[in-house]
Amino acid sequence: MAKKKKLEVVAEVLRDMGFRAEHTELAGGREGLRSATGGVTFDIVAGNETEKGVLRDVTFFTSFDLPGEVGDLASEWNQQKRFARVFHRDKNLVMEMDLVLPAQAAPAKSIIRDGTDNWNRLLQDLVATLRAQLAQA
Repeated sequence: MAKKKKLEVVAEVLRDMGFRAEHTELAGGREGLRSATGGVTFDIVAGNETEKGVLRDVTFFTSFDLPGEVGDLASEWNQQKRFARVFHRDKNLVMEMDLVLPAQAAPAKSIIRDGTDNWNRLLQDLVATLRAQLAQA
């Protein structure tokens, strides 16, 4: 339950930015947040902690169950973009982005806000890329 409390700062920033932020339990019992942008649901999970229990990083991620093939899209994306990675897991295309938080008592809201802005932009870019790729198929 400690991580849920630590994710509350992230949830607060998301809400301040106009996103919904619902606490949820992810696979393996991990505490997470669920949100969405542009009709795409994504999750945020707490990562590593310091010895004193301070959250050091979070991971944003989403998964797409695609109706068609996207060829080498993951490889091309990863060569052209920074910060987020795209890969295949089973029959899904997954996008993940790690956000490292400063070593202080509470995560800096500005870093979380900037990271969320970056995630939103990259996710919208990926959605546009997927639409264009699937339209060509």
